[in-house]
Amino acid sequence: MNVSVTPELEQFVQSLVASGRYHSVSEVFRDGLRLLEQVERQRLLEKWLVEGLTPDEQSKLSPDLLKEARSRIEAKIQEGLDALDGGQAVDGNGFFARLKARLDKAATAHGSSRVKRRT
Repeated sequence: MNVSVTPELEQFVQSLVASGRYHSVSEVFRDGLRLLEQVERQRLLEKWLVEGLTPDEQSKLSPDLLKEARSRIEAKIQEGLDALDGGQAVDGNGFFARLKARLDKAATAHGSSRVKRRT
C-alpha cells in the first residue's frame, strides 16, 4: 500500500520517528489508524445511542461492545429511576440556575465579569 501525504504531514511523521517515540514510519501510521478506528467506533456508538444504526454499521461493532454499552446505559437509567424513587430528583430549571450562579461566581473570582456562553 502506498500512501501520499502533504509535506506537513510527512514532516510531522518524520519528527515522531526522529524523536524516538516511534521506530518507523509504518509504526506511526499503524498507531494513527488504530486511533482512527477508536474514533469511528465511538462515532458509531453515539449514533447507535441517538438514532440507531443500519445493519452495515452495526456489523462494524462487536456484539460484546454493544452488549456492554447497553448494559451501562440500562444501569444509568436504573440509577436515575432509583434516585427518583428516593426523592433525590433535581429539577432541570433549578439545576441550570445553580450552575449559572456557580459559573458567575467563578468568573467573578477570576476577575472576569462575563463568561462566554452559547445561547
